[in-house]
Amino acid sequence: MVISVIQPDDLRKVAWDVLVSVCVVLAVIIAPLTIALRLELTGPLLVADTVLNLVFFADILIHFNTGYVTRRRLVTDRALIRKQYLKGLFWADALATLPLFIPAGSTLVGLTRFARFARLARLFKIFVVFRNLNRLHQTTVSSNLVRLLIMVFWLLMTAHLIACGMIMAGGVPEGLPPGLRFLQAYYWTITTVATVGYGDIVPDHSNALQLVFTIVAQLIGVAMYGYVIGNISSVISNLDTSKTSFMEKLERINTFMKYREVPDKVIRRVNDYYFYLWDTRHGYDETSTVAELPRSIRLELLQAIHRDVIRAVPLFRDANPALLRDVMLNLESVAYVPGDEVIHRGDTGTEMYFISRGSVDVLAADEETVLATLTEGAFFGEIALLEETQRNATIRTRDYCDLYALNRAVFKEILARHPSFAATVREIALQRGRRG
Repeated sequence: MVISVIQPDDLRKVAWDVLVSVCVVLAVIIAPLTIALRLELTGPLLVADTVLNLVFFADILIHFNTGYVTRRRLVTDRALIRKQYLKGLFWADALATLPLFIPAGSTLVGLTRFARFARLARLFKIFVVFRNLNRLHQTTVSSNLVRLLIMVFWLLMTAHLIACGMIMAGGVPEGLPPGLRFLQAYYWTITTVATVGYGDIVPDHSNALQLVFTIVAQLIGVAMYGYVIGNISSVISNLDTSKTSFMEKLERINTFMKYREVPDKVIRRVNDYYFYLWDTRHGYDETSTVAELPRSIRLELLQAIHRDVIRAVPLFRDANPALLRDVMLNLESVAYVPGDEVIHRGDTGTEMYFISRGSVDVLAADEETVLATLTEGAFFGEIALLEETQRNATIRTRDYCDLYALNRAVFKEILARHPSFAATVREIALQRGRRG
């Protein structure tokens, strides 16, 4: 029976990695704790230890049968997989599983001193958790959240190891229940690392080992303090980089307008426009954002972005996929604030528009009388493009509007490639012309 190579992004593999990460955290907690408190592996501890060994051993086998990605290319050749794994985390994984093969003495629970300390090799497995947390950067999970998770993980694990080390150094009195001894050691660790230092638990000044260990813990605390402050500062500064960039851009625009002594009314309208862009698009220009993508990916993204306007425009409801593809690849997103003139009577027509959000008024020649109001799903501006004439009416926005524009050259090409669509557009334009 030939075992197929496992895909690294297979959901079952992802679930297995989560399970292994949980087991690693448990191993990192249990291994130093059993040594520090001199706990015998009996009952639940023996069961947990056996399960962890089996999981880690199975993980080695799975890694030898899991492909990997390099330079965005999936490698499934077993020889290359084996070579890659042996160069990477194999030795850490093997050391973490090593106690499984160390003789336990005459009984299952009578581990030798060497075997007991050999279990610290499982600490090397902690890099597996670090690797899995870093993989979250390749998902839609916020990078700031990932950084916070990694920081909290390292802080808790480091504090746990220091607490266990303090117990081994004899800094916590013997004779107390194991749980209370660990709690006192952990309490000492937090007060020391956090530079609080209440002084109720202190090292024995006549014990060199405890003094040296305390000095090391204090130095680690200083490093951790800097690490935490640096990470939190970075996370706060990056919480909303797009908002910061947007506000800087708006500040430059406002400074320019004040320098040019632009009237306050115009300044307010410019600010109103930009804040509307922020509220609806977070300041991003849709057209330039997708322009760098390859055509196939751009089309897939535009289908997701434009699905609402395509559903709303009756003209596109029964359109064939080729027509929709041509239209979506050439639509340009534009935004207007209330009172903007999208089209002015008498101007040369260069674009037609589809309403995605909001509504516009069609004005009579006096530019006051409202002849009609167009809402979401409607389109306008096609008459001047079809007949190559000047605009026959002024179109003014009633409220905030998101429109999609189609320029004259593209419009003509689409009509030429899709005769049935061209006939429908001409029929609607003719009906509007008669009403006008």
